[in-house]
Amino acid sequence: MPRLPFSLIRRAHSISPNLSLLLLATRSIPLAKAELRWLRDHVAVETDSSKPSPCNGDDPDILGVQRFARAVRLRRLCKRRSKGEPLQYILGTQPFWPLEILCRKGVLIPRQETEASTHFLASRLNTIFPRAESSPSSPSSASPPAPAAAPLKILDICTGTGCISLLLAHLLANKSPSSNSPSPEEAETATHSTQTPPTSGPGPGPGNRQLIIRGIDISPRAISLARKNILHNSHLLPPISTSVSLAKSSGGEAAISFRKADILIPSPNLSWCLSPPRISPSPSTPSSAFSSASPSSSPAASGWDVVTANPPYISPPSFSSSSSITTSKTARSVRNWEPKLALVPPAVPISSNISSLGNCSCEKHPEDIFYARILHLAASSSSSSYGDQQPPRVIFFEVGDLAQAIRVVELALCHEAWRGSFTTGTGRIEVWRDVPDMAPSQEQAEGSGEEEPSVTVQGREIPVLGTGEGRSVFIQRY
Repeated sequence: MPRLPFSLIRRAHSISPNLSLLLLATRSIPLAKAELRWLRDHVAVETDSSKPSPCNGDDPDILGVQRFARAVRLRRLCKRRSKGEPLQYILGTQPFWPLEILCRKGVLIPRQETEASTHFLASRLNTIFPRAESSPSSPSSASPPAPAAAPLKILDICTGTGCISLLLAHLLANKSPSSNSPSPEEAETATHSTQTPPTSGPGPGPGNRQLIIRGIDISPRAISLARKNILHNSHLLPPISTSVSLAKSSGGEAAISFRKADILIPSPNLSWCLSPPRISPSPSTPSSAFSSASPSSSPAASGWDVVTANPPYISPPSFSSSSSITTSKTARSVRNWEPKLALVPPAVPISSNISSLGNCSCEKHPEDIFYARILHLAASSSSSSYGDQQPPRVIFFEVGDLAQAIRVVELALCHEAWRGSFTTGTGRIEVWRDVPDMAPSQEQAEGSGEEEPSVTVQGREIPVLGTGEGRSVFIQRY
């Protein structure tokens, strides 16, 4: 990291002493100004409850004490930031599309790349899993009510703050997520508003989807924070159901839960966490409510429809702060402040602690162990850990870079469940960049040559969408 010239520090100090502190972390005066504004707003919100009553609000002594207290608080926050502490831990939140995700030390901070990929994933899922549009029948009609669509079941592995689970719940439950979702600015205004926000999501009606979403993580602190994020964003989520019998409701509804489990170690607890709930139609629902031409939609055979995962994927050498490592994927603030548990996979002996992975070995790249494990569990329909289920129709992984994305594609092609569907043309595999719905500019495409539209993996052309670094892998079975 280059040293800051003294002239830049002096210029920042001439604007504000706090600005020179923030400059040590941001390395840029415009960024330091933006962070100073956010910190001031945060301190103002914090001290709103201590405002003087109208009877003494004009007392200069009280106003002076309040200004001094705010200045002291702001100075302390700026000093924390100058030491490299992430701004999200100081402010306690991170915007995530319209949601405001609570952030705490010990839990990985949501990234903008994850936000962009999750939004793009929701648009894909809306196409793959169409909503059941029902036409209202007249009261005198003797025809039975239209069958209810089976809930869309999503398993989010290594959920962390729960940001992926909650954003998918917000985007997928509504009939028109893109039009109904407020902008991040509108969401921020609603979050800090003194008015009571609505406590329910989309109302009843055709086209609203029922969801079952479960997030799992090894960290108790992450699970606790994810559950708090449900409550913190309740005004932007569909009505939360505590029951899995969702067929009796015609409106958008979601059963969201978070559970602690170690995905790498087989155990009864893991089997329980991976097993999707058995959906039973309510007494008022016709027995054919969950029938479909596809056998995977029957209650006995249906597993998770979608599996998402943003697991630890950084190798120990890349995480190291050694000066000999020139390709480090982790910034100093990430190494010093964010949990290593969420960044670097543990050193697990593949042969002894993880069930057989067949030809899908990742011994040369132990940082890929989570991908190999999840693919193995998902592809093994008779696995005792995963239950007697159909493999998920969609798997979505976040990865570290394009090279790791290619290795994950190779791991997926080891399994007949995805290799066969990809070969026959019924499925697809894609690599997404940081912003998957934005094409690279002409200058980028003609410049470095790094943003190629496809990569070749085992003789197969794999599309690469978007612009930026390789960030995620999308696998669709059919």
